[in-house]
Amino acid sequence: MGRNVNTPAESFGSFLDLSQLASLPTLELRARYLVRGLYAGMHRSPFRGANAEFKEHREYFPGDPVSDIDWKVYARTDRLVVRLREEDADLSAALFVDGSASMDFKDGASLLTKWEYACALAAGLMFLMRNQKDRFTLSVLGHEPEKLDKPSNTPPHFTKMLGKLRRKPSGKDVSFAQSLSDAETELKNGSILLLISDFYMNPEELAPVFDRFREKQCELLLFHIMDGAERFFPYRDTLRLEELESGAKMLLSPDLLRKEYLQRVEDHLTGLSGLARAKGGSHSLFTTDRVPLEALGTYLSLRNQRLRRFP
Repeated sequence: MGRNVNTPAESFGSFLDLSQLASLPTLELRARYLVRGLYAGMHRSPFRGANAEFKEHREYFPGDPVSDIDWKVYARTDRLVVRLREEDADLSAALFVDGSASMDFKDGASLLTKWEYACALAAGLMFLMRNQKDRFTLSVLGHEPEKLDKPSNTPPHFTKMLGKLRRKPSGKDVSFAQSLSDAETELKNGSILLLISDFYMNPEELAPVFDRFREKQCELLLFHIMDGAERFFPYRDTLRLEELESGAKMLLSPDLLRKEYLQRVEDHLTGLSGLARAKGGSHSLFTTDRVPLEALGTYLSLRNQRLRRFP
């Protein structure tokens, strides 16, 4: 579920069935399931700020051509708005999905690995963006850097981006922060950036690149993925753990470890959330036992703010 962010979908994110999402055989079907669930949930929710229907207006600012003012809207509302040209409504988003080894984790009770969950979320976000005519691109981080494709909203581009998620990169891991820093130079100013990761890193490693994002006037959304077992530590019997990224193994007593572990998790979440806010962004936590509708709602809400739509 979401954390430290006002999320329009949070009141109806529970009515979709995670087992049904997990049973769908392709990423495109999972994407459609999420977006249809979002639209259906909006009709059940009192929230109207992220309505899927958008009028083509924004507020009037001094210097805008007077010829662009929609006088009919002014007559009805006594507010000055201008009609948006096609290029005015052209938002650009970049999704960065963590492909490092730690994303392969899945507790025995879980239906999806963190990677599978992140891919379904990314696919749903891109399908939503395509529906809204927003341009988008995607990169899988955590390994050797790849060139960032030019943002687009065409069906062939959507298919190409899904293809990146179907082929999880292999080879030597590169830190998520370093991969993100390498990609930063290719980003367009004013982009919406969506980071999907388990954020197994010191939050301060991300601070320098977040500063550069802010200089480029980019909007930053952190979507933090955790397995339910990682978040709540439900274990009772002695554990034999293997660290996915280093391969280190150890035996642990859950009862002795639980309190300290949960406190460290809380400290880590607090650090990430604080960093995101300090850099002008937001941090939302999602556990893999819930359908991540809140993330799609968060994007729509931010999109509304950027386009200054009127209800």
